[in-house]
Amino acid sequence: MALDALLIAAKALLYASTLLVAGLVVHHRLGIVRTVPLVATLGTLILIAVSLRFILMMMQLSGGLGEPIDWAMAPIIWEVNRAQILAFLLGAGSLILGRFVAHRVLPPVGAVVLIVGFGLGGHTVAVDDPLLPVVVMVHVGLAAFWFAAPMTLFPRESAPTPELLVKLERFSQLAIWVVPLALALGTGLLLRLAGGLEATFATNYGQLLLVKLAFALVALTIGAYNTKVATARLRSEPEIGSRLLQRTLTAEAVLFVFILVSVAVATTILGPER
Repeated sequence: MALDALLIAAKALLYASTLLVAGLVVHHRLGIVRTVPLVATLGTLILIAVSLRFILMMMQLSGGLGEPIDWAMAPIIWEVNRAQILAFLLGAGSLILGRFVAHRVLPPVGAVVLIVGFGLGGHTVAVDDPLLPVVVMVHVGLAAFWFAAPMTLFPRESAPTPELLVKLERFSQLAIWVVPLALALGTGLLLRLAGGLEATFATNYGQLLLVKLAFALVALTIGAYNTKVATARLRSEPEIGSRLLQRTLTAEAVLFVFILVSVAVATTILGPER
């Protein structure tokens, strides 16, 4: 039980760090934020999460916590997860290197490689469908754009209201297309991985991913509220609108945490029942 909890935590850390840094890089390229100061820090967290997961998987195959680690398991884990691990290591390395070399290309390249890594492992590679990994990559890339919003759009005293309104406008212009598409792709992946509509409702794996989808729909509703109500209030009554936006973006961030934990549990403990 304790080992499962650690595996879930490590995967959730990997997901959160990867989605956040990819989203921040995208927001920077779109002009929503001017700088991305956390790139190297998040890259380091990704390296830690990947290394921790590798060690925990060795412990799992060695008999669990408290048992001596069988280092003969390392080549087996590496062989199965090599492509994904390499993608995460290369992506994180590019982010960290970009902090010291100060090259504008490195963070976007690192973010793209990290997103590609999601399609190179996990349950999707076990399904005989060459398009499925591509769908996963697109879904993760779109989700990253949404995932970074609570951080980049959060009202701060140092940021004047007109500047925040410009950020919200730029984000909303893309979000009205990106977020529904991310949800549609996520729903399609859910049905494909669970084995169809009936299996989605009949299996623990499908039910947990349905919970994740429900969280995402609530977050979508909050996002629509931000666009229609909170932004308008920010224009007419900046102080009240700012507080309202802080509360709704905080709620979105909490929902995103629930989504990540749901996916981490589903992909670590359960898995499709085939």
